[in-house]
Amino acid sequence: MSSPNPDTNDDTLEAVGHGLLTNCVKTGDDANSKLAQKTLDNANNVGVKAAFEEMAKDCFKHPENGRQLSYCEMRMYYG
Repeated sequence: MSSPNPDTNDDTLEAVGHGLLTNCVKTGDDANSKLAQKTLDNANNVGVKAAFEEMAKDCFKHPENGRQLSYCEMRMYYG
């Protein structure tokens, strides 16, 4: 059995990540759609993996004033 090609895995991650973000921009509620659009824009510059890592940090910031959110508050915004 051959080992997976890392380039193919990266290409797959990029394609799937872009697809998920694009779908969320189109079908998500307002908060999720905006966060997905910000992440998609970032992904075009730094790649999907780095953009998802930044999104994980951004979802704990208030979408309007940047205040740190608790886990419960984050779930209220993003589900």
